[in-house]
Amino acid sequence: MRVAVDYLVKRAGRLYFRRSVSPELREIIGKREWKKSLKLRVGQELDAAVQVRRLTAETDRLISKAERQLSSGLNAAQIAEQAEAWAQANAFLKPTDTGRLSDSPYDPSAYDNWLENTLRDALNRSGKRHEDELDEADFSPTEWARIQTVKQGQRLDVPVTIETATENYRVNHKQGELPKEARIAVDQLVAFMGDKPLNDIRRREVREWINWLQKNKKQSPNTIRRRFSSIVPIVSRAIEDLELDLQNPFAKQKLPEPSAQGSEEKLPFHTSHLKLIEAHLMSPRVRQDTKVMIRLMMDTTLGLKEAGGLDWADVRLEDDVPVVKVRPNAVRGLKTKNRVRDFPLSEAAVEALRSLGLRGDQSGPVFPSGTRNYNSLSQKLNKFIRASGVPNSPRLTANSFRHTFEEAMRVAGVEPDLQRYLMGHGQTTMTERYGAARPLVERLQEAVKAALPERGKVDRGNYHEGELLGDD
Repeated sequence: MRVAVDYLVKRAGRLYFRRSVSPELREIIGKREWKKSLKLRVGQELDAAVQVRRLTAETDRLISKAERQLSSGLNAAQIAEQAEAWAQANAFLKPTDTGRLSDSPYDPSAYDNWLENTLRDALNRSGKRHEDELDEADFSPTEWARIQTVKQGQRLDVPVTIETATENYRVNHKQGELPKEARIAVDQLVAFMGDKPLNDIRRREVREWINWLQKNKKQSPNTIRRRFSSIVPIVSRAIEDLELDLQNPFAKQKLPEPSAQGSEEKLPFHTSHLKLIEAHLMSPRVRQDTKVMIRLMMDTTLGLKEAGGLDWADVRLEDDVPVVKVRPNAVRGLKTKNRVRDFPLSEAAVEALRSLGLRGDQSGPVFPSGTRNYNSLSQKLNKFIRASGVPNSPRLTANSFRHTFEEAMRVAGVEPDLQRYLMGHGQTTMTERYGAARPLVERLQEAVKAALPERGKVDRGNYHEGELLGDD
């Protein structure tokens, strides 16, 4: 079935409807693409075809309407205003139930003659046989506005929808540019309740959207607060600019309590996640420095800043036991003094670092400058993780690599003093404080070798619904 082939997308074992919007129509439609989960898995393509046909027909209508609006060069409010001016200038504003100004076929009005010609053109374009079969999609926006204006005897009441409000905000308050964060917030709002008129949005529905963001989109309290900080000014500006008689339903909503950065419980990756990540490392579309960064974090306990701020002077690939020395350098410091440690490198990590090439002076940053910013690096690696097919969860992020190795050491039975040293944790007993601060590198190497094959061996009961592939 062609429609299923065109717009049916498989990702992480699930089926989605996905259809892009052509660049010239994006401003009118208000998005770059339609994407909707079909709540079905790979193997249920026949069931998905019914939904795909329906969604294709719906988006066909929206595209057709946008194309007609594009050809007119006017938005809905401008078209309504011009239709009213046209009707007034020709003295056509006379309410009628039939849509015609004269009941006599022998003495039609000027408007009736225009209407007959317009209906005939619409029938020819649509291929329909009777005017009763015609609907809005069969007319140009201007034609439809004129017909409805005369029929109602007044200017059309054009509802201010979410997308209309967004367009007003973009044009009048952001100099033609809508921030990416605002575009994401609007898209997720429309995905939940459709492009609804602002007058029809109830505070209860907004609370339901908050719940949906938490449970369905797995968003953290901080992310939900960012969504609201984008939506509230868009709606407020529309109320003021377009003189709407309503209270902002998004204002003064009770939002989830904010959490400190990184405070959400993180999980180690499961073996099923690691398989996806390993497979994505083979993709030619992934930058080499990103591949090396991912490999280094998979095979060590390095944190984001520790890895992103690595200097070549800290990389000892030619030692008898190749190590990366985690210590303060000119690029970054460390979280605590206990984080200073030598971490033995796996063969895969050594090979990955060699692929970048050592500098002649054995110093200088290993990775590009963009990776030395925590937020930028976190976004970059999380994007890689999602692209690999790992389910979208705030508990499965780039920070999960460190938790994965920590859990692997526990599973492998690595001695507690070695675990603490390799994690960069401080000693916990007086006996440990009197012992050597740095264990023998050979012991550390054996601990790492024991832990590597145990990565991802985590009981499935630790994961929430949807965090493992194959879960609903």
